Amino acid sequence: MGAGLQSKAFTLRVVLVVSISAIALMLLGVSGIAKAVSPQPTAIALNAFQFPANVWVVRVMGVGELVIAVFGLVQGGIWLLAGAIAFVSFAAFVASALARGLSLESCGCFGARRTPPSVLHVVYNTTAAIAIFVTFAIGDVPIPWGASPSEVVLFASLAAIGAYLSYFLLVDLPVLSQLSLGS
Repeated sequence: MGAGLQSKAFTLRVVLVVSISAIALMLLGVSGIAKAVSPQPTAIALNAFQFPANVWVVRVMGVGELVIAVFGLVQGGIWLLAGAIAFVSFAAFVASALARGLSLESCGCFGARRTPPSVLHVVYNTTAAIAIFVTFAIGDVPIPWGASPSEVVLFASLAAIGAYLSYFLLVDLPVLSQLSLGS
């Protein structure tokens, strides 16, 4: 395990990139759990692209996302590269759905939660991929394990709050916006 943020020049850019990586990887873990528990929406979305995906394939994908998230947060290294590739593939999937005009009720990214694909998904996933790749390139880990225990807890807690706010941004805000426009 690396020394985290203390091993790098403590610049705002490094903190921002590593923080976005931690937030995105935590959200990836949540997404993986959601797919493993409720795989049907993701299978439907993948089948719309002619990918032969059933609920067991999606469950395996979900477990894979969780594994990438946990090891990316704990070890960094190649797991970060896998996380960046995952987010690139998510961005490409949603961008392709939007470009093709596919009317997907949900992209399936959070299991049973209805999450219509949007440009916001493409921007978020692209930003996450870039941040995670840069974290990989500088050889850091998203959680500064080399810091004091209180700093690790604080950083991880703030990243968890960021992941929750990201979830709200991607899942709940679009639904709330549709409700307010419809009334």
